[in-house]
Amino acid sequence: MMNGRSGRYPNPSSSFRSVPSVPQAITWIKMSAGPGTGGATSSQVKGVPNARSRAAFMTRLRKHYGTDSGSSGWAVPVLAREPPAVNQVAYGGLSDWSITGWSDTLRYLQRVQHLGRDEKERPVEWETISQSGSEGAYREGSPRSRDQFERAIRSMPGGAKGAYFYPPYPLTIDRAEGCQLYDVDGRCFIDFANHHTAQILGHGHPAVLEAVRGQLSRGIAVGGPMGVEAALAEELCRRIDSIDKIRFCNSGTEATLHAVRLARAFTDRPKIAKFEGGYHGSHDAVEISVAPPVDRAGPASAPRPVPSTGGMAPQAAAEVVVLPYDDEQAVERLLIQHRDELACVLFDPKVGMYQTRPAFAQFLRRMTRQHQMLLVFDEIVSFRVGRGGYQELCQVTPDLTTLGKIIGGGFPVGGVGGRSDIMDLFDNSGPPTGLGQSGTFSAHPVTMVAGLATLEQLDDAAFHQLNELGRHLRSGLEKCFQRVPQQAQIVGQGSLFSIYFAAGPLADYRSAAEADSTPVRDAVRHCLQRGLFLNHNLVMNALSLVTGEAEVERLIAAWSEILPPVARADGALGVAAANRAGT
Repeated sequence: MMNGRSGRYPNPSSSFRSVPSVPQAITWIKMSAGPGTGGATSSQVKGVPNARSRAAFMTRLRKHYGTDSGSSGWAVPVLAREPPAVNQVAYGGLSDWSITGWSDTLRYLQRVQHLGRDEKERPVEWETISQSGSEGAYREGSPRSRDQFERAIRSMPGGAKGAYFYPPYPLTIDRAEGCQLYDVDGRCFIDFANHHTAQILGHGHPAVLEAVRGQLSRGIAVGGPMGVEAALAEELCRRIDSIDKIRFCNSGTEATLHAVRLARAFTDRPKIAKFEGGYHGSHDAVEISVAPPVDRAGPASAPRPVPSTGGMAPQAAAEVVVLPYDDEQAVERLLIQHRDELACVLFDPKVGMYQTRPAFAQFLRRMTRQHQMLLVFDEIVSFRVGRGGYQELCQVTPDLTTLGKIIGGGFPVGGVGGRSDIMDLFDNSGPPTGLGQSGTFSAHPVTMVAGLATLEQLDDAAFHQLNELGRHLRSGLEKCFQRVPQQAQIVGQGSLFSIYFAAGPLADYRSAAEADSTPVRDAVRHCLQRGLFLNHNLVMNALSLVTGEAEVERLIAAWSEILPPVARADGALGVAAANRAGT
């Protein structure tokens, strides 16, 4: 069995060789049984149009390609019009999914050329096998994931655990170790998503596992404090200068919900401001203009609040002022216009998605202070860019900060912290303050010890390693993208990165919305075929502390192969990008 860190996939039935760069290559058709078993029928040959020709095709294939009668399955090569991508999906001799190549392609071509000449139907062409792009390969490689999806959809809406769905079905993960994911079909992937950026140490870090096991032996959930919540709170207060006190909850959604309530209670103002394209969880106060259709979103300098989901309170949008990202003049005008009714400005730095400017965050601090609004930094994602989060890098002290993801060590978590005079509204140890926050599993002890163990690994050296590797990745992909005519670009900061098919600068929601989404699905599938796991939309990917230079180099090399076939499949990509660039 091959080692996943070496860039190979474990498969007991196939050897691994490189696919040569030749004008034509061989792909394979899967058949359910070997000729010696009597189990294969002409109807099981995919892509040969009618029964008579299928039977003749089977006869010729059996004549030239035998297999052990004891084998559970066999595979036959057919001529492909286009060469498969390097490490093309195929079936091995024991019916296991594998990444297989053929070192002597010309010999195989000579052996199958006559099959096309002798029959009225040509052997199966590459487009037929691939089912429009790489979906065919995706399906062929993940039969157990398909089975799991068919099971899940009977009892779960959409068969998925949340809002995201990757057609035709998501991969089901069996286990995770270090920087690798293993799916239920036995394939290994290098993880560049890291659970939506949350797994900064990678999967199964020994320190986290040890802390969790120790806590499990003491108690899982006891209904009262165990001391571990204070230890994590103290560590976060030490790291983040703006946080005097912190209250834990169970998710980033809860964190922003309570931050908004704190701001309204403290200022006695009803409305909040947020930025177009900013996602702060799934509650009515913030799920406005997350990804609005541009034709409904109003002018760029004064965006219209657009509900992002059905079922929201009718007045929800009216309680939100939507701001354009990185437009100081427009933001200043809107804040002045609503200064008597805005409790806070909720700001996600977008360090992994846009080309951000620290000066813009500094401008927000000046404006909110001038108009007596609270500045709330949503650092649920951006806290991973440095020991003190993005606010330390841009030298801004917000009034409140929301946290999540990495502070839970892989377990559900959220937190809101900030100035003592604001946070003390949550203090129920004295006279009633009129504001409450509770949750059965808030500050769960297992989460607390996992989070503390994670932070103990994240010293200055760890962040330096992560951020330097992130710079290397972005630099390598920039050079890769410059070598091809298609418009693709990478943005990000620290250990975060996003890939867009776009020509112009990516400075805000609308410029990102203009990116061409058509090639994304095929690009993701091409990545999967090469053992690379990225987010479904190529946005907000993240490195972990156990990701190495070898894994990053493999990603860079893969994209130099991915861009040309993705562009060919899309066809209009180059034209669309050129039109957006004004050429």
